[in-house]
Amino acid sequence: MKLDSINVTSKISNQLQQKLSLMPGKIIKAQVIKSEGNQVLLQLGNNLLKAQTKVLLNPGDRLKLQVESAQPNVVELKIVNDTPRLKPEDAALVKLGIRPQEEMNNILRQMVKFNLPLSQAAILELYSLIKGFKLTEDLTQLAVWLKTVGVKVESEKDFQALEGLQKFFERELADNEESRFITFLNESENNIYGGYNIYCWPLAEHHIFLLTQGSKREQVQPEKCKLLLQLNSRNFEELWFKIELSKQELKAGIICNSDKYQAILAGEVGWLCQALVSAGYKIDDIAVEVSETKLTILDFITGQPYRLFDINYRI
Repeated sequence: MKLDSINVTSKISNQLQQKLSLMPGKIIKAQVIKSEGNQVLLQLGNNLLKAQTKVLLNPGDRLKLQVESAQPNVVELKIVNDTPRLKPEDAALVKLGIRPQEEMNNILRQMVKFNLPLSQAAILELYSLIKGFKLTEDLTQLAVWLKTVGVKVESEKDFQALEGLQKFFERELADNEESRFITFLNESENNIYGGYNIYCWPLAEHHIFLLTQGSKREQVQPEKCKLLLQLNSRNFEELWFKIELSKQELKAGIICNSDKYQAILAGEVGWLCQALVSAGYKIDDIAVEVSETKLTILDFITGQPYRLFDINYRI
């Protein structure tokens, strides 16, 4: 069965061929009445029929179908809808009255990631910022996060500060240049429900980050935190350790930058798990992952970039 086909089998197909004169190439319209796994119930005019398909269909979907072949006891139909289903990002932009394009999609994904309310004005404002200062994707992500702490990039001086903060996140600044950005992070507070605050403390050439949700005036809740350690190792170059607590269970992971280091760490991580269990922590395993790109703390802030709901829209 083809991925875009719907097959009607059994004697029903013979009756259907007689009623609708199903010749190869003919276009017919149908509506999905019921869908369970690969089985669907379709309505074609006054006719109801069961069919099989690998296409994900939902009750209420209206389809335009073309007859691919009509053999005894089997009719193969191809979906040829004029308007293909939009990606979630494109659908959201269309609903907001914005023409979908990759730069707009990226802005929308970042806004959803950082839990910013979606509006046409907010997206167009960020688009104007990107065009005006020719922001890269990384700088766009940082500019969107800054909006969650009430900071806008409006002048050339603001842009230079934006670049400086990005360089700090990418560990490209000298130690004596880092202090003002660390102070900024520790004093800034997220203003968006569900967003994250970023704390940072230097530890020699390493950095400790803490991501928290809610007001900084509230007591830190372990279940709503992420602890991240960025370490510069002589043997493994840059390493990230991430630690979370979920349902009284410790979740930890190590991220390195090559398959070679991953293999070595994966062979040793069992000893660390045993030590943590012996210390009284509940932990199943420590995953060792590889990132081919240079990570920043913003990469550890996770939202819902691919699931968009009407409740996110503010028009």
